[in-house]
Amino acid sequence: TGWVCLNCGYVYHGTFAPKYCPVCEHEQGWFIRMELAPYAGAYKRLKKKPDTGRTRAGNREEEIMKKTT
Repeated sequence: TGWVCLNCGYVYHGTFAPKYCPVCEHEQGWFIRMELAPYAGAYKRLKKKPDTGRTRAGNREEEIMKKTT
């Protein structure tokens, strides 16, 4: 299980959250499970997609060019 410190973002992997954050020294109550972190789902989606170096706008321009030619 992954745990995230809500104060500094430190990620800890273990069955239970640590008693204190080793980075910012906040107590265990500042940790939440990684699955419950508001950005955890976004991270998983980004991890699955390869980075092509293109923006959505760039992809859209290519689609338009293909249709017009």
